[in-house]
Amino acid sequence: MLPDYYPYIRDTITITDRLNEFCTRPSIGPVFLIGRIVKHEAGCNLRATANRVIIVADVYDGTNGMIDASASSRGGPGGTVTVMCRRSINARVNASGGYGAAGAAGTNGVPGTPGYHSDGYWETVTDPVTGETRDVWHPDVDIPGADPTNGGQGGPGGPGGNGGSITFTSIKDTTPPDLSAAGGVGGPGGPGGTAAQGPYSEGSADGEPGVDGPWGADGQVNVITLAEADYVAGLRPLLDSTGPSYANYWAPYRIATGEYFYHLYNPNVPDGAEYGALAGIEFKRALELQPDNVDALRLQRQLVGFAPAPGAVWVGGGTNEKCAS
Repeated sequence: MLPDYYPYIRDTITITDRLNEFCTRPSIGPVFLIGRIVKHEAGCNLRATANRVIIVADVYDGTNGMIDASASSRGGPGGTVTVMCRRSINARVNASGGYGAAGAAGTNGVPGTPGYHSDGYWETVTDPVTGETRDVWHPDVDIPGADPTNGGQGGPGGPGGNGGSITFTSIKDTTPPDLSAAGGVGGPGGPGGTAAQGPYSEGSADGEPGVDGPWGADGQVNVITLAEADYVAGLRPLLDSTGPSYANYWAPYRIATGEYFYHLYNPNVPDGAEYGALAGIEFKRALELQPDNVDALRLQRQLVGFAPAPGAVWVGGGTNEKCAS
């Protein structure tokens, strides 16, 4: 069951249809998706139009889907998407404006009428002063015929929606991100009305089509590549940008995840050796958000030695050594 609050924090977040429901619920602020890894279920795009979506992750993997913030209505604007990740893979974000609505059809032409001679006719008129009515005889008149009318011009097409906004920040991109916030195409002009049909329609012409609507304005696409130190410095400002300190939500979560990996770490078990590196990374990431967090510092110091990188060995206090014996 998905929670009823933001942010949505997991070690690994998989974009599914169920998560899309969570992201599109009414919200007074942006939806934060925060995790070590954010990826897509095969064929599942993240729909991001009703709310601004902010993704913060160590790795954003768009291999199986994309972030679709394109307009959800005719002539509507694209959405707003922010992605901040250490590394991206096959990232695709579309925040294009919607197509303009088609113009209305012009009115159809009306057949003409033949002229004729009348020996006379009665007409009831009302006195504008007294309000009394009386019948008036019009003797011996010629009634002129009416020419047929042409079809009317079609209505103009609606304007295309403006493109949205994409801010994509990373340290490294395995593949260049594919980002678009183009303005939407203007709607086609409506068709002209048809010429008058039937008797007394000779000379009537079809109406001209309406003019196409204007394109929407292109949105903004900001691609930012940062060094490690600058990336870390920018995390808290983004996580805390809406008021609540989501950095203070994520740091304890990363510590708890690191402690879970910490207890799984066993260098003598083939599937257990990798957990030392994972635990060390989680404690390090937590300390980037809360440098004085005593739990992260304590657990980091207790971690049994392992090689997080070639040539580097971290020798800890050995409190979890029983797991490795």
